[in-house]
Amino acid sequence: MMMLTLKFSRLLLVLTVLLVLVVGGAVLVGQGIDEGWLVTYARREPAGHWTLREVDAGRGVSRAIFTDYRFPTEPTFSPDGAFIAWTVRDLNVLQVGTGVVTQYSACYDMAWAPDSRAFAYVCNGEMIVMTRDADDTFSVGSRLNSRRGDMSKPVWSPDGGQVAYQDYREGFLQLFIAERDGSFVQQVNRDVRYTERSPAWSPDSERLAFVSERDGNAEIYVIDRNGNNAQRLTINESNDVAPIWSPDGDNLLFLSDRRYLFGEFYIVDMRADMPDPLALDVIAIVASPPRWSPDGDRLVFISGEDGELYTVRTTGGGLRQLTNERASHRLP
Repeated sequence: MMMLTLKFSRLLLVLTVLLVLVVGGAVLVGQGIDEGWLVTYARREPAGHWTLREVDAGRGVSRAIFTDYRFPTEPTFSPDGAFIAWTVRDLNVLQVGTGVVTQYSACYDMAWAPDSRAFAYVCNGEMIVMTRDADDTFSVGSRLNSRRGDMSKPVWSPDGGQVAYQDYREGFLQLFIAERDGSFVQQVNRDVRYTERSPAWSPDSERLAFVSERDGNAEIYVIDRNGNNAQRLTINESNDVAPIWSPDGDNLLFLSDRRYLFGEFYIVDMRADMPDPLALDVIAIVASPPRWSPDGDRLVFISGEDGELYTVRTTGGGLRQLTNERASHRLP
């Protein structure tokens, strides 16, 4: 079994996985779809700013792809590459072609729509969907108000029609789905006595995977987007978190602390009548949730130990380091 050495405290690692905080010199922000599987990521430089880079996962060759702007925190591209966003107290959106930056005060948790024609973000206790106009500016498309002002983690459905998010009800995080135009909001989970969080859309936009604490610990569930047919995928006394669908929807990846603190990769075959999680033969402390390669054959992740990018086969084995940059790293 291949393994990366544990060097962080239990508290820091729990925060890293559950809150998706940054603990490495590089932060994964997206995946390319070119033949060489170009993985786009952000790197924190010794001077303190962040730069955007990409690495060819096949050859391990890294290069800078956006050098004329210094980001104070980790940035993320829109899917079409026309905009870059980052947050430092406020949400900032940079138009790559013009260099114009638009600032949204006291806003956070930004997520791009798959078609790059909109983004959702949380601001002053409400979730706002901004739509992209013909002149490539953005205007308010819809607003969703929270009872308590605790909305967080918007996630777009792959078809771009809906946004899933978390919000508090009766003292617990709950799951909701809103139409893109804000015309309809539905609570997905039916029992509000437990925390349900971390929604992840299936590629066909029909189901959500999520983390539930209804069983006394963190377990992985899936549910239809209309709130029907909830199915428990994991049955274990340990904590299972961070569900991520494969590109074809046949498999679901999650992280677990069954034998090692949130460093175990498990994959569930969603085609099976009684899915049984398969443990990959690699244990690695991760600084952000792994990503699937476009063909579903490999995973890419950032090590929480050295901040470098690694890949591993989804069948287990084949752990390979992609970068060796030794950039500075810190919690944001």
